[in-house]
Amino acid sequence: MVCHSTLLRSVLLGLLIAIYSTSSMAAPADDEARTINLAYAENWPPFSYQRSNGQPAGILIEIANFLLGDQLGYRVNHAFHPWKRSQKLVKEGVYDALLAVPNLDRQRYTTANSSEIYSMQVRAFVSKRSPRADQLLATDSPLLHPDGHYSLLLGDKTCEAIYDANQVAYHTVNDMHQVIKMLATGRSDLFLHSKVAAIRSMIELNLEPKVAMHPKVFKTAPLYLLLSERFKEKSSLINNLDIAITKLKQAEQYASKIDQIERDEILYSLEYAELQH
Repeated sequence: MVCHSTLLRSVLLGLLIAIYSTSSMAAPADDEARTINLAYAENWPPFSYQRSNGQPAGILIEIANFLLGDQLGYRVNHAFHPWKRSQKLVKEGVYDALLAVPNLDRQRYTTANSSEIYSMQVRAFVSKRSPRADQLLATDSPLLHPDGHYSLLLGDKTCEAIYDANQVAYHTVNDMHQVIKMLATGRSDLFLHSKVAAIRSMIELNLEPKVAMHPKVFKTAPLYLLLSERFKEKSSLINNLDIAITKLKQAEQYASKIDQIERDEILYSLEYAELQH
């Protein structure tokens, strides 16, 4: 005959095993629920690309890792395709999100968070060798100097439109490195272009100390997290993400972190370019 204490111990042991087994089985589901899969444009350094070892890299990748991984605790996966295909796959729910401008087409199949995550900026770069450097850097309207020598990279329609809107006469240059060298030697006073692309070229040529960036932002393309309508945790993730960004900005930590990521990834992308050659 089995005593009551032995029977009780057996029942308790069985309950503990059942609880442990249930918890162990539930863990993978919880991990899966905390995973988010982002899609990017492929081969777009320094914003999104894969290193030679297959590891994801770029400014957008590191921002996603910082916000969604470090701040919110998600496991973040990154996938690279031609940009149109990445958008299509998010629309179909194959991937969960994009980091992009929420234009009208993307708004049809995604929901964006409220706080700007990253800004692609057009900035003015001024030659420190220019006799007009101090005047150009001190004014809020550096495109309106009557004697300024302005440069445009061939094919840059965005900056061409800004020059035209301000009725600025400019000369066109075929090569990014060429226009940076012109700034460094004082043959051009000001160059209007994408901030990241211009800084990347200056670092590559070791000419950054000879050029100053004007504080004015001439045009911006603000990026947000665009979550697929098929993503189940859409509302809670967006709410938590906006809270996290707001706290970082209030603590004056967000801008410096983004600047650090931007700078680091520009340098990494140059190393990647050297390896490719």
